[in-house]
Amino acid sequence: MLNVGRLWWDPTEIVPATTRTIDEIDTFEVHHTGAAGPASLSFDDKRRWLLSIERYHEQNKGWSDIFYNVFVFADGEIWEGRTLLRASQASLSNAITVHVPGNNPPISDAQYESMLKLARWAATDPSAVRGHSDRAATVCPGDNARKAILGLRKDLLMTIDHTHSYQDFSHFQDAKDAKANGLWDGSDPAMAASRSVVAIIAQRVLDKAEGKRGPAGKDGKDGVAPAMDDIVNAVVAELQRRLES
Repeated sequence: MLNVGRLWWDPTEIVPATTRTIDEIDTFEVHHTGAAGPASLSFDDKRRWLLSIERYHEQNKGWSDIFYNVFVFADGEIWEGRTLLRASQASLSNAITVHVPGNNPPISDAQYESMLKLARWAATDPSAVRGHSDRAATVCPGDNARKAILGLRKDLLMTIDHTHSYQDFSHFQDAKDAKANGLWDGSDPAMAASRSVVAIIAQRVLDKAEGKRGPAGKDGKDGVAPAMDDIVNAVVAELQRRLES
């Protein structure tokens, strides 16, 4: 996942004690610098810029380390900052802090794809992707990053294509309901839980739409089974509604 580890750009860094495990991370929070980013995307300029951020955080702010866990540059490279096993602060014990360099920088396609990869790894569901301004009164991470966050949330929704492939929804309440109802045994979350979520939501959505007509897939009031595309569209619309609510 990381392109450049901490010791690559900061070889004198002493590995500090950890404060959490990887399993405790479930939230993805985006920040920006609020000032100019590196002079270029060369390794040396990125390294010099990161060292200046580290000095500012440690010497001016009095913090124990650079604040952010990862930095995602415009070329899509992901550089490690504070180790993922140390929260940026006590109130962020479950979050990774993701930094996009610059003052409200435009988010490049490569940068967005790397952010999406990180979000898929860190966030338990789309609502766990947020900006600094979602947690505190601040302009950070800027309008461009906030637009990217909306895109990330949508991309983290279940993706249903013509082959009916699914994202991992094992953390959704519907998956927990599916498990409780015997539709999912807890294994293979990237597939089984997601399919169970589809079954649960499809049933709920179509029951509501057609007057409690019974589980999805059975004949409707007119004796005709609903088309798969209609079920898929209903599920996608419901997931989209949840994301935007």
